[in-house]
Amino acid sequence: MERVTYHSQFIGYLDRNALMAVQLVNALTPGLHGGAPITIPCEPAPRRAAALSALPVAGDHHVVDRLDDLATDELYRLAGQLRLIFDAPDIDVAAREICKLLTIYRASPELVLENDGRWSLHFHSPYAGVAAARGAGCATAFAIMTEIGEFNRFGVCEAHNCDRVFFDASRNSCKRFCSSACMNRTKAAQFRNRRREANTPRIADIVADH
Repeated sequence: MERVTYHSQFIGYLDRNALMAVQLVNALTPGLHGGAPITIPCEPAPRRAAALSALPVAGDHHVVDRLDDLATDELYRLAGQLRLIFDAPDIDVAAREICKLLTIYRASPELVLENDGRWSLHFHSPYAGVAAARGAGCATAFAIMTEIGEFNRFGVCEAHNCDRVFFDASRNSCKRFCSSACMNRTKAAQFRNRRREANTPRIADIVADH
């Protein structure tokens, strides 16, 4: 196998787990999305449904079609721990939270035999529970992105009244919003403000006219 092929596969693994962290935080932590409040359901059935909907990611090797109450609670707990990393005021605080995740979820390299007969590198036991497997993968992605100086690809939406998070997989690393809706809403508000300022007479001009 060519080195570049392996490199692209590993980057794909990191991206999938980074996006997993984003999905868990955005679906399973309270806050605001584009001004609309996000609340956490209390009843078991809605909690399980929300947790299950946060799991699918393209290329995920372990498809989950059901959750029990324990696994559901563990996923909500993981989402809260991941939220602390996104909300960290600086990289040093974030790194300490990442270290906690690596310890809690026992992230360690494991070779896993996939359904297609191919051996694949993961950072959790193939027998780990749903939350433990995701926690180890997310912790590894955060740790490696931090080590290579790419932690700035993780961010919190800059739109007004929104605290959802994102992972920027673009080449130029210029993403600032969790969604195109938030980006368009912000740009529209900025345009209205510029037009309002352009049409508002300055005090100096008013004084000069008199």
